[in-house]
Amino acid sequence: PDPRSLPLSMDALRLTVALALFAGARADGFASSENILTTTIAFGSATANNGAAAFFPGSEGGAPGVFATFDGGDTVNYSQQSTVGMIPLSIAGDGDQRLLAAGLFGAASSSDQGATFDSVMSALPSKLISSQGVRYQSSQWAIPGQFMSSEASDGIAMSSDDMASWSLVPVSGFHQAGLLRYGSFPSASTFYVTAGIWNTTEVSAAPAGARPISAFLHVTKNKKLAATPRPPADGQGQGWWAQVAKTMDGGATWEIVYENLNNGYYPNEIDCFDESHCTFVMEGLGQPQVVSTSDGGATWESVLVDPSSDSLMSARMVDTSEAWVAGGGDVGRMWHSTDMANWAEYTVDIKTAASFTSFDLDEDAGVVYATGVLRSQLCSVVKATF
Repeated sequence: PDPRSLPLSMDALRLTVALALFAGARADGFASSENILTTTIAFGSATANNGAAAFFPGSEGGAPGVFATFDGGDTVNYSQQSTVGMIPLSIAGDGDQRLLAAGLFGAASSSDQGATFDSVMSALPSKLISSQGVRYQSSQWAIPGQFMSSEASDGIAMSSDDMASWSLVPVSGFHQAGLLRYGSFPSASTFYVTAGIWNTTEVSAAPAGARPISAFLHVTKNKKLAATPRPPADGQGQGWWAQVAKTMDGGATWEIVYENLNNGYYPNEIDCFDESHCTFVMEGLGQPQVVSTSDGGATWESVLVDPSSDSLMSARMVDTSEAWVAGGGDVGRMWHSTDMANWAEYTVDIKTAASFTSFDLDEDAGVVYATGVLRSQLCSVVKATF
C-alpha cells in the first residue's frame, strides 16, 4: 500500500492501533498548573523572556486584542488591538521583542513585545481572509491560511526581513482547495502544511455568521466561543479528509506526502524539528492521533492514539524524537514523548481547562503556557510547570 496513506477503519483503530499504543502511554503530571485568566476568547500562545513572558490573542467580548504577562503569570494585562483581525486566532514570537498575530481578516506585527501592534495587511501581496496558525521558524515569519485573489485560495504569506516585506507562496494540489489549516517551516526552502475538513452532515453546522475553529468549536458572530455537539462515534467517516503537503523549493512545487480520505479524520497543527522530522495531530470520529515522520514524509507512523481525549489541536517538536501535543475534552491534556513511542500524560483539572487549543513552551525553563476552553464556553489561559 501507498506509505503516504494510513487507512483507519474504526475497528482497526480500536482493536489494534489503540491497544498497542496505549501500552506505551503512562501517567505523569505537571509539577504545577493554574488558570491565570478566564475570558471570552483566547486562542494562540507565544512565550518570551525565557518563559517569564507570554502572549495570547483574544478578546474580552468586544474589540480584539492581546493578553500579555511579563511576570510569569502573576498578572495578565489586556490591550485592544483592532489590527490583529476581527477574531484573533493565533500568535507567534521570536522569543524576544517581535510578535505576529493574525486571525479573521487581519494580521499585525509588534517589535516591542506587544506594547504596540501595526497592521501588515497593506504589505501583503493578497488580502488575508483567515489564518489560525502563524509561525516563526528558521528566521522566517509565516501566515498560512486563505487569501483572496480571484477567489479564496490557500497560501502562505512569508517574510524573512523581520516583516518589513512579504511574499505570497501559493499552495495547491489538495483534495479540496481553500482548506489549508496549519504549517511548519523547518528551513528556508522546505515547508509542510496540513489541510482537511470534517463532514458537516455528521457534525452540527456552525450557526450563520460563525467562524469554525474545528469540527467541535466555533466563534459566533457575536465573538463568543461555542461548542458544536460531537457526532456519534459510529459515523461512516465519508467526507472527512486529512492531507499534508510538502515543498522543498520554497513553494514553487508541492507534493502530497500524506493523505487519509473518508476515514473520519481531519488534521490540526503540524510541527517539524528539521526537514526530516515532523509531527502533526488529527481528530475526528475516532480517538485523536499523533502522526509522525522521520524521513521527510516518505513514510508516516501513527505514534499515539490518545485513549482519553476527544481532541488534539496543537503539536511541538523539540528534538528529532521528542514532542509535546495538546488537546483533551474531559480535561485539558498534554502528552510528551522523548522517543515517539512512550508517552507521558499531563493533565489539568476541568476548572482549569476542559481542553487545550494551543500552547507554547520554554523547555529550559520548564514552563508551558496554553489556551483552553471551559465547560462554561469561556476560554482559559493556563500556566503549567514540568
